[in-house]
Amino acid sequence: MSAVTADRPPAARALTAVFSVFLLNGLVFAAWVSRMPAIRDALGLEPAQMGLVLLVGALGSIVALPLTGAVVERVGTATTTRVAAVVAAAGFGAAALGLLAGSAPAVALALFGATFGIGAWDVSMNLQGTVVERALGRAVMPRLHAGFSLGAVAGAVLGTLAAAAGIGAPVQVAVVVTACAGATLLLVARYLPDGELRAPAPGP
Repeated sequence: MSAVTADRPPAARALTAVFSVFLLNGLVFAAWVSRMPAIRDALGLEPAQMGLVLLVGALGSIVALPLTGAVVERVGTATTTRVAAVVAAAGFGAAALGLLAGSAPAVALALFGATFGIGAWDVSMNLQGTVVERALGRAVMPRLHAGFSLGAVAGAVLGTLAAAAGIGAPVQVAVVVTACAGATLLLVARYLPDGELRAPAPGP
């Protein structure tokens, strides 16, 4: 760690870390979505069939969103983010294998796990964002959400470049998701303690 980084206040370091986690979450999401046409063609699905696969996948996020708050209360935002990133990476990895096998049901089930991880990752990073916001005494959530959008744009660009270069969707998704999950595991070490979640909001 450099002297400049070490001299930064913990809240400032946490802000950079959480912004990066938001960005990586967006990148992971876009890594898959940006290759949707290739995925549909590889599975040989009609639009309605592809919609059903995506519907099954989306249910994972729907299930994760209401459950993650209780998980955070038990294990904290850092652990929840770590586990969620691993679950998302494993889910997308399994989806890539299902795609190679040409199995739409396998892809749908894997996407359920992937979006469950993405949903839990989303909730836990937002909760840590509120911790950082309270510690800094100023609004930072708009900046963090901009980080997600930036990551999504970057993921879409990477997907486009990979498609143009003839890189298969399974390879691209596996590489991007693994790299992003690994980086997230390191970044959450700079999260602030979750006790701030229950602290009163800063005064005027």
